[in-house]
Amino acid sequence: MLFVGIPPQLAMATHSVGALGWRLGGLRQFLKANKIVWKFVLPLSIAAFLGATVGAYILVSTSEELLNKIVGFLILFFIPFSLIKKNLGVERTEISKTREYVGYFIYFLVSVWAGFFAAGTGIFFLYLYMWFFGLTILEIKGTDKIPGMFLDIGAIIIFFINGIFNPLFLLAFVPGTFLGATLGAKYAIKLGDRWLRVIILITIALMSLKLIFQ
Repeated sequence: MLFVGIPPQLAMATHSVGALGWRLGGLRQFLKANKIVWKFVLPLSIAAFLGATVGAYILVSTSEELLNKIVGFLILFFIPFSLIKKNLGVERTEISKTREYVGYFIYFLVSVWAGFFAAGTGIFFLYLYMWFFGLTILEIKGTDKIPGMFLDIGAIIIFFINGIFNPLFLLAFVPGTFLGATLGAKYAIKLGDRWLRVIILITIALMSLKLIFQ
């Protein structure tokens, strides 16, 4: 949306509403595959809602000229960690209570960032779930559906109050995200965690370079 010239605030508002379609799409598949770790859902939903509300408020009152490059470098920074720990995101790991609570706090901070500027934050959420909650990639995709809805709703409230919406954009965006997420969930479950890890690492590298050099 930014590439075709839509103003950043309007692009973010459209993304937040459209992302609800993405959250709902595929939810049924992850439920059937038992890939939602319910004990994390409520605290993460609270953190997501509060964080996105704060981030969206920041967005409507400021601009973000350097964020693309900052996000690009930060995303690129995470790739070596993925390669060092070969089973990261592939096998479920046990975590301590301390790490879990730290994870909730960082989830709140990333939610603030997501409410402010969503580009690249999906990668931060992915690594956060791996490192602080010990989940596999498919468990992450399933578990984050519900907290993600609260993240979007928190941002939507602020954008709605400030009148930042274009109904025509939403008519195109929401059905597309719902259909794409439904098909994506179906094939992600078939691929499994190991193949998804390879695809994600390649995607991370390409996206970070694009953000840095665009």
